[in-house]
Amino acid sequence: MPHHLMIPFSTLGMSLGLLIFYLMPSDPLPDLFPILLGAASLFLLCLMVIFQFLTLKSTRPIICVFISVFLILGLWRGWDDTKTTYAAVQDAVLYIENAPPQSKDQAFEKQLVGQVINIEPHRIGRLLHVRLKSDATIQLYDRSKGLLSDQLFCKVTFSVSPKWPSAPAYIGGFDQRRLAFFSKTVARGFIDKVELIDCPPLSLGQRASAALIKFRLSLASKYLNRLEVPENALAIALLFGYRGTMPPAIKESFRASGLAHLLAISGLHMALFAGGLYALIRFILACIPALALRGDIRVPSALIALLGATFYLLMSGAGFATQRAYIMISLFLIAIVFRRPALTMHNVMTAALIILMLEPSAIVAPGLLMSFSAVITLIRFYNWQFNRGSFEPHLSNSYFEKTLRKIYHYGLALILTSLVAGFATGIIALYFFGRGATYGIVANALAMPVFSFLTMPLLMLSTLVIHLPGFSVFMTMLAGSLRLIIQIADWVSGFSGAVWRVPQLSDAYLLCAIVFFMGLAGQWWVGKRRLFVLVLIIIAFTGARTSQPDLYILGRGSDVAFVDTSGELSMVQAPRNKFITQQWFDGAGRKLKVLDAVCTEKLCQFVMQGSVKVGIAYSNEAALQGCEQFDLVISPRRRPSGCKAYFISTSKFTPHRVYMIYKGARKGVCDKSRSNQGQDDQTPKWEICSTHVQGWRIWHKWRNEILAQL
Repeated sequence: MPHHLMIPFSTLGMSLGLLIFYLMPSDPLPDLFPILLGAASLFLLCLMVIFQFLTLKSTRPIICVFISVFLILGLWRGWDDTKTTYAAVQDAVLYIENAPPQSKDQAFEKQLVGQVINIEPHRIGRLLHVRLKSDATIQLYDRSKGLLSDQLFCKVTFSVSPKWPSAPAYIGGFDQRRLAFFSKTVARGFIDKVELIDCPPLSLGQRASAALIKFRLSLASKYLNRLEVPENALAIALLFGYRGTMPPAIKESFRASGLAHLLAISGLHMALFAGGLYALIRFILACIPALALRGDIRVPSALIALLGATFYLLMSGAGFATQRAYIMISLFLIAIVFRRPALTMHNVMTAALIILMLEPSAIVAPGLLMSFSAVITLIRFYNWQFNRGSFEPHLSNSYFEKTLRKIYHYGLALILTSLVAGFATGIIALYFFGRGATYGIVANALAMPVFSFLTMPLLMLSTLVIHLPGFSVFMTMLAGSLRLIIQIADWVSGFSGAVWRVPQLSDAYLLCAIVFFMGLAGQWWVGKRRLFVLVLIIIAFTGARTSQPDLYILGRGSDVAFVDTSGELSMVQAPRNKFITQQWFDGAGRKLKVLDAVCTEKLCQFVMQGSVKVGIAYSNEAALQGCEQFDLVISPRRRPSGCKAYFISTSKFTPHRVYMIYKGARKGVCDKSRSNQGQDDQTPKWEICSTHVQGWRIWHKWRNEILAQL
């Protein structure tokens, strides 16, 4: 196989194998799965040996075998990573469940011992990552004001009521259990203090890690102390990846305005940081004739820029998007050092292959997918533009005309980049978040010049002169640029219709989107093969979707939403749990809406789609009244004898669990034990589904599986 095809097809095969594994409806048989993988690998090995002795006119058979080999490798990496993760999570969950309670009066509060492995600043104080057993951790929101970095890698004891990862707010919604499983974060909790037990001697790796974390915290503290809120929170988010200090309102304005990509340290940040450093060093060396004339000044500039990129990677926390950007820019700079051409798309595929080998679960992480989709689309778009000659310079003797053309080309490139990157990331964001920013191009056109020419250079320079007397001058300038970006985000997010939403999309949509971007990276969508893109679009938007329920009930009825007579989702009363209820409306592609229902202290009544009269009864008298007046009654009380209406008792519903009520039978995962309520003879039949039992993979049910062993 030609060398230039090895990496792209390796990445394609690995991605397909991982997608097949992670999108399976159920876990593979643990005894049979390795045997099947081994047999398939042996068969492919035999094919490769046979092809070595055949003279083939086409490389397609070899390409198919090569893709199949890495597809098998992807299946194995997904299975092996899941098995290893489950073993680590199992030890931690069993330890928490078997830990002694704090007291008889507080049976749910556990007394635990762990090792502090990371500390981050947070709005309420600090966020501790504490290792319990194996590599699994618990996140502790500590109200202590000081960061106390001297506790790193020390053993501590604390009392906490562990909060386990919750099920989705609706069937098909975002599942915190999968994210927690693969990050090995088994629980969260709030504490007021931790007590130090012991600080044993650290290994070389632990000393290096502790020194890096302390350095990051010391720098972050300077920005937090010398800048005002929320500029200080945005500064440490851009430099160190600490987003816990950002006010929720600011985060929402960045999402609504289409500037949320600035908060995720990715290729843009790495390119501005390392690329700016490369340009600065090269400019300085070019001003020294003795150096510029004797050798290639690009080599030392690239080496220093590579060190700067490594520094920024370590400072930023090394997220998926940052790793991809670091690998790509490192390959580019190394190519300069060895005087080799830097194949940009080849770098993208190499970065993807390395990350997927190290972190297989990243294939279903929104950050990685959005990052790669944007880069792939931008590279292909600008290659097409340069081939068309859209950015060729025009000959002119007028300095003024040259300046105007530069401004024009920069503005055009900025708008096109915003449109193309927004289109690419929007395709992935629709699946994970179900929303988009209407005026993203306006916000980016206004904010990106400030971010590129002021904010990032000032952030880079401020880290270099942070201990010098002139640091306050840079802080004043930096605060102004950060404040301007925040004001742009607030202004654009306040426009009418700034956010648009779509209903929850199926897994087929995600699979088609990834195949599309992989084909875009490999330049496969040419000629007649462009028709295949149309097939992908049809499959993506006509695949099986989660049907919207007629009713949502949170817990025993603290929040209720329903489909009204106009076909829109509405709340009965103002929501108490805004986090859960907002996800209901996001999943339905609607804005949160509260209907003026007729409510008293004991009874709420409204009309659903299909002219179904519904009453929510909070007392026995109201339940009796509802049985006579309504078609459906929802109540935490028991069903009165002789009730004519269909009665759903929420008395046995679990608090903080979401129940979805369907009119008529529905296929899917439903809580059959509470569906009929002993009223099989009544019509219409209402089926009750609980999101708690959604999914059959181990990351959906890992805690229940582990607790069953006790």
